[in-house]
Amino acid sequence: MPGCFFILARFFLRVDRVIVRSFDTRLYHEFGSDIVVKETVKKELKLTEDTFESILGKTADEVQPLLDEISKTVTNLPLRRDAPSA
Repeated sequence: MPGCFFILARFFLRVDRVIVRSFDTRLYHEFGSDIVVKETVKKELKLTEDTFESILGKTADEVQPLLDEISKTVTNLPLRRDAPSA
């Protein structure tokens, strides 16, 4: 039986000849712990004629490593525990 879960949610935007932008949100939780770790990463690449030609025809997963990291945050989210019933 697994002892944790990991979720990746990705928003990927490509405006041809303008910009490529990616927002990744990862959630990680170990069962039995009182927190969920949330990591958010924003990446982007402003396109020039050369960079546009280099990504043409590539999938989001192939373009992702080429993007510049703009910001990254890691947050520990406490789990809400219901109060015991009286």
